[in-house]
Amino acid sequence: MATTTPSTAKGRATRERIVRAAAELVAEHGVAAVSLDDVGALAPASRSQLYHYFDDKDALVRAVVDATSDAVLGAQDELIGQLDACAGIERWFGALVAVASAVGSDPGSSLPRPRMRVRPSRRWASQRPRPAAMAARACGSRSAS
Repeated sequence: MATTTPSTAKGRATRERIVRAAAELVAEHGVAAVSLDDVGALAPASRSQLYHYFDDKDALVRAVVDATSDAVLGAQDELIGQLDACAGIERWFGALVAVASAVGSDPGSSLPRPRMRVRPSRRWASQRPRPAAMAARACGSRSAS
């Protein structure tokens, strides 16, 4: 069984380097197209190091998802702390939209971008809730559009 949290600083740095390399490859090529050999070459890390820190490719992908989620939520900490009022909820929704837009358009972003973009149907696109409307609903107001 692989070590989940390395006990040494060097081990933690190696594991983090492997996860960053995997995240970069997954963002660029998609999960199915990335092999452990690809990750090892980019990291750089030997196959034995990969299997020391991760049981298999699925465990590595889960670590990438966890790291990405932590980065997105970490960027939201200050805004989440202000969710005691409707204005805070509106700022938070706006920030979520900005993060999603930045990740989708900035090739230098540290967060993995989605490999495949799905275009919503025109009907869905016209009916999907907008951040301000979602915030208004959460606050009990119907005036936002």
